[in-house]
Order: sequence, then C-alpha cells, then structure tokens
Amino acid sequence: MTAPTVDLLDMIPRRLAGHVPGEGDLVVVIAPRFKSDFWKRHAPKLGIKPFVHLRLDRIGSAAWLAMDGTATLREVGGRIEADLGPMPDLGERLARFALDLRRNDLLELCGQPEAGPENSPEV
Repeated sequence: MTAPTVDLLDMIPRRLAGHVPGEGDLVVVIAPRFKSDFWKRHAPKLGIKPFVHLRLDRIGSAAWLAMDGTATLREVGGRIEADLGPMPDLGERLARFALDLRRNDLLELCGQPEAGPENSPEV
C-alpha cells in the first residue's frame, strides 16, 4: 500500500530562526553557523562567529515574513502576489525556498496550524 501524497503547497511553514530588518523592505535571517555542539562551544574561542546573516531578496523577504505558522504555502503565495503582483512559477519557487530552509533547519513544515490563542477552535 502506498502512503498518501501531500501537496507541499498545502503544508504550513513556521520559522525556526530569527531575523532583522535589512535595507528597505528586505529581511536578514540570523541562522546558526554550526549544528554540532562541539563547534557551538569552541567556535567563539577561535574567534568564529556562531551565526551567519542570510540576506533575502524581495520575494524571499515577503515569503519569510508570511511564514508565521498560520498560513499554508499556497496562502503565502497569495499574500505575496497581492503585495508584489502576479509572478510566474511562484508556487514552485516557494516550494524550493521552503525545502531549502527546511534542509538547513530554518523552517518547519507542518500539516496543521499550531494550537495557540489565535488558532484555537472557538468554544
């Protein structure tokens, strides 16, 4: 029996790293340089900064800000097109961007929105 397939655009992305404002409306993601506890502990002693700054372009910045754990990638694409205008192959670009971020432990992809005060079902 084959496992059911899931459309990546129906997944809900949630950021796992921080960011700071860049030039204009751009975003700079602050990502950990090392995954290893050894390097996390010894890099500062060697003068190696433990974080890298990833400067995103305008589409990446808009996507990063919209990936808040409440909207699917498809909805993120809709927000981006509402702000920046229609773009060809935006869904494919968002999917690749999300997978790259996930591979580097900067993003989590979930099937359901996180339970929180703003996402909890009404009683």
